[in-house]
Amino acid sequence: MTDVKASCLYPNAGRAMKEAAARGFDNAVVLDLNGNVAEFANWNLFTVADGVAHTTIPNGTFLNGITRQRVINLLRGRDVEVVERSMTPADLVAPTKSSVPAITARSSRLSVTRTMI
Repeated sequence: MTDVKASCLYPNAGRAMKEAAARGFDNAVVLDLNGNVAEFANWNLFTVADGVAHTTIPNGTFLNGITRQRVINLLRGRDVEVVERSMTPADLVAPTKSSVPAITARSSRLSVTRTMI
């Protein structure tokens, strides 16, 4: 489990951002070794579906850090259910009946990058 921010995470994020920019994207969704979503290249990832906030479950491929925990606690403090789960790239672009996908109409250009762990 990643409990500290390791300097080895920065090159992967930098490579993902560079690849995304070269392909005309604003950011990259980083996948773990199993093809599940880990996080955006430079921030945590949350979506909302049917009034429930969803975020990726910590699995050792990204930092379960203070900012992420603060957002989760703020949401729960406002009685918003937060589900930590495995997510696929399709979960980010295939909204349910009443959802707000992570990729909005304004930033719908998505680059998916596998981590290089």
